[in-house]
Amino acid sequence: MADTKITGLDALALLLGTDIFPVVDDPGGTPLTQKITAKNLLTGGADIIPAALAYHNADQAIANVTTIQLALNSEVFDTDGIHDTVTNNSRLTCQTAGKYFIYANVQYSNDNSGYRRASIWLNATTHIAFRQTDYTATFDARLNLSCIYDLSVSDYVEIQCRHNGGSGINLEYAASSSPFLGMIRIGD
Repeated sequence: MADTKITGLDALALLLGTDIFPVVDDPGGTPLTQKITAKNLLTGGADIIPAALAYHNADQAIANVTTIQLALNSEVFDTDGIHDTVTNNSRLTCQTAGKYFIYANVQYSNDNSGYRRASIWLNATTHIAFRQTDYTATFDARLNLSCIYDLSVSDYVEIQCRHNGGSGINLEYAASSSPFLGMIRIGD
């Protein structure tokens, strides 16, 4: 290959995991040219990005002025052993440390008064995202919330829900939209 300035090279339209980058490493003053694949550069060699999306496939009743951690008995996907559908199924547990985009959605049935709350709860001690809405006579209360948070291995998140509608009401199951909790690793 003839010497060519970088600005004279053709632009790559699509980066593949098998594409190779040259790397000049200089340990102790002796330059050494090595190579790294795009996959190893971007993911550290991992075939997957740690992520999970879990949901509950039926309505869940919540008593008035009672806080619950929402059960999640089903999964859309889980690439890193983050969720267990039986043991502690309310939790998504971090298996690979890093920054995560964490998101949730719940839908309360109609009721006649009060607030509806949902929060993303870290390690049963800290709210890292919170949403509340007041009663409306015409619509079910839908709460979606998200955050970016730095998780360590074994940290876990849950959806915590509460209302004060005066009597028990349901968190409604709605295919593909409620209730669910998900997280995806977005960086170190």
